[in-house]
Amino acid sequence: MVLNDMAKKKEMSDAFTYHYEVNAANQLVALFWCDGLMKKNYHMFGDIVAFDSTYNTNRYCMIFTPFTGKDNHGKPVTFTAGLVCNKKTGAFGWLFKHFVEDEFEEEWNGVVERYELEDVNWLNTLYEYRQMWIPAYFRDFPLGSMIRTTSISELENSFYKNFMKPRANLAELYLNFNNALEFQRNARTKLDYNNATVVPILATKLAFEKHASTIYTDSMFRKIQEEIVDGNDRCRVLGFSSTDMVDTYKLGDSRRNSEYCDSRWMKTPLAKTVHGQFDATVDTRSTVDDWQTVSNQGISLFYDFLRRFETDIDVLRAFVGGLEELGHSLQAGTPPTSAFEKRRMIEEFYGMLRPEVLEVHHPDVVKTKGHASNSASRLISKREKAIKEATRPLRRCKACDELGHHDSRNCPMLKEIAKEKELRKGKRKC
Repeated sequence: MVLNDMAKKKEMSDAFTYHYEVNAANQLVALFWCDGLMKKNYHMFGDIVAFDSTYNTNRYCMIFTPFTGKDNHGKPVTFTAGLVCNKKTGAFGWLFKHFVEDEFEEEWNGVVERYELEDVNWLNTLYEYRQMWIPAYFRDFPLGSMIRTTSISELENSFYKNFMKPRANLAELYLNFNNALEFQRNARTKLDYNNATVVPILATKLAFEKHASTIYTDSMFRKIQEEIVDGNDRCRVLGFSSTDMVDTYKLGDSRRNSEYCDSRWMKTPLAKTVHGQFDATVDTRSTVDDWQTVSNQGISLFYDFLRRFETDIDVLRAFVGGLEELGHSLQAGTPPTSAFEKRRMIEEFYGMLRPEVLEVHHPDVVKTKGHASNSASRLISKREKAIKEATRPLRRCKACDELGHHDSRNCPMLKEIAKEKELRKGKRKC
């Protein structure tokens, strides 16, 4: 069901990419996928990529690994996702090669062939030492808070844990992942809307603070604003006035000053790709259907009216009450379903059709540490052991002639006698 749904998305959108591997028994061992919007986010914010391969969240104990970064709002953004068995962790190398290196190889070879540079020795030598390019490229790059990739992965795993269940099958995991991804994208849509409509409160009368508020996202502008206020206070202490700072800003107009601004944290319409180029004509939606379009319209309308009514609590309550009443009325008009429609309901719930013939089978269910196949091999606690010992019948020990839960093989009295003999032997040797 999962693979067929991905194949359908691939037919509807060329930007959707997926790859899977199976073993000799046609059992799934690796699966990777990403849609067009994920690819676009990678081109926009893929200067740092973090991934954590220690997060399991399915009944087969396949490693679920989201590849993430930070968007221009400083929030986690997903680039792609993968599922691999514990014995196939090397597939992550394939993922990077398939999604990153192959694209670079094609572009490089294209340039060499186009300009007939095959026999240029220094260019060939430069290509051989390409593993040294990254340190040189990032020498003057302002990484900022993005250098702590571990915290990014932990934050992303915590986010997905709210949507995914540890014992879910692959279809449920895929469905929950899509819901989580949609929630993440809706949250970013809300932030973009707020950045486009809300005017931030300025702390000074400086022109470049006002200019910064028009180009940077709200989360980044608040950090820049703190620096502006601190710099303004220092200038006053040193005897400079705000007029001097304004005159300095006027040396170049806002357009030329924008060239020195970090595009990485600008508002979404102004942000530029951090590497590579992305074809704007490619459809970035995973599916081309009316549901996605109407859903996005509904979200935009909701936040638009919410912003309009936020200053009047009575109108806001009426708005929420009207939404609730409309939802109940629409739900009441839905006809009841029969028991014969169970399969159709399941398929609609997952959003995927169940195939008649199974070509790829799910992996074997892996027993995690502490899990047992039957009650006999289950680990017993000390409390359970004490209760079990107390309910056992008493028997007489032939060594000490006492009633208890022991015999001559593990008699406490014999153990004490043996211990005393060992102590005497030790004293004699001394």
